[in-house]
Amino acid sequence: MGPKRKASSTKSSPESKPHQHATPSKSLKSRKGSAPSNSSGGAALKAPSIPHRTTGLSPLSTDVEDAADWEIIKENAKSRIDSYVPVGEAIRNAENILKPSLHALLEWLPPGGRDHHAKIILNAHSDNDLWEHFWNVCSCLAAPMKTSTRYSSRVDSTETKSAHHSAVASTLTELQGHLKVFSQPLLRRDNHCCVVTSIMNYQYAEEAGLSYDIPAAPTEGAHIIPYSYASWKTPTVRTKRTSAWTFLYESFPALRNTIHAQSINDPANGMTLLTDLHTWLGDFRLAFEATDIPNEYKILTFQRPPATAGHIPEKVTFTNAAPDDISLPSPVLLHCHCVMAKIFHASGMGETVEKFMRKWDDLKQGPGSHALRGDGKSDLEKFLSAGLWEYIRG
Repeated sequence: MGPKRKASSTKSSPESKPHQHATPSKSLKSRKGSAPSNSSGGAALKAPSIPHRTTGLSPLSTDVEDAADWEIIKENAKSRIDSYVPVGEAIRNAENILKPSLHALLEWLPPGGRDHHAKIILNAHSDNDLWEHFWNVCSCLAAPMKTSTRYSSRVDSTETKSAHHSAVASTLTELQGHLKVFSQPLLRRDNHCCVVTSIMNYQYAEEAGLSYDIPAAPTEGAHIIPYSYASWKTPTVRTKRTSAWTFLYESFPALRNTIHAQSINDPANGMTLLTDLHTWLGDFRLAFEATDIPNEYKILTFQRPPATAGHIPEKVTFTNAAPDDISLPSPVLLHCHCVMAKIFHASGMGETVEKFMRKWDDLKQGPGSHALRGDGKSDLEKFLSAGLWEYIRG
């Protein structure tokens, strides 16, 4: 007899959206009424208030406005965004998605994070100030989330020199282990199955001599917050990680008491997934949206799922199949990942970041790549002028 299934599937009626597989529109206005809202007036995507552990960092000083004040601040910030006048991408990178990207932050970020960004937007005295903040969002939040090994340089402005920067840096003390050490407790907790499809880990099925009637395939331990946040080889890259953590905490204040570099491989930051679904989670094409039932989540997909993933149910319930106490996936971390997935697909920011990454890789491997020296002292202006930011390998 095979192991019990981890995911509970609910059949939907023909009128409902199958498996919650809805791709948000790039227009915030077109999404109103058709997707969960993070504003106080709608059905908010609620961030759990109780983190699974403490990081030892002091709380963020981010102010959280009450509902009435937030609606006023939000509308003023939206008006400031809409007043932006494009000057051309040859001068300001990716400014074609500046407006939808900043609107998406106001729409989807949790209280505290949305307030932080709204105040920066309102304090932007010029359009260049506004673009600098947008570019910092791309390089310090979007890029770290979208890649496992690459980080960007940011626009050096007073707004991004956070007072929390040095406190965050003090937590980045050592390189964290990876893969097998991370994956093994996840396999035991998740009953050696993909948590979405309940397909058995292939190696375990072979070693246990299970019947061929039991579906089996390669699985991997998947990080919710990417492992790259705790991976670096040089002090320079460590500094980039500090900027990324600082920006992440400012955007999602609840994370500050939930995760840091030393806990990146905690089971609460992971799950067992089929290889293809692991890729989808990392690409933010797969996300988990909390329901009112503890540890139950709607499964959201933002493009057609890979055929190799098989049947994807509408919901999943996380449970611990191990005899020892292993933390379930953190609702705080899953909420952060889900919000970023909605921001990426509502604004086009995810596609833009991927485009810059591909261009950078092409430049490093193509003609003229000899100009990029390992010591980081090459003539990067040539490449930055081509519309790219500097990526430093971890």
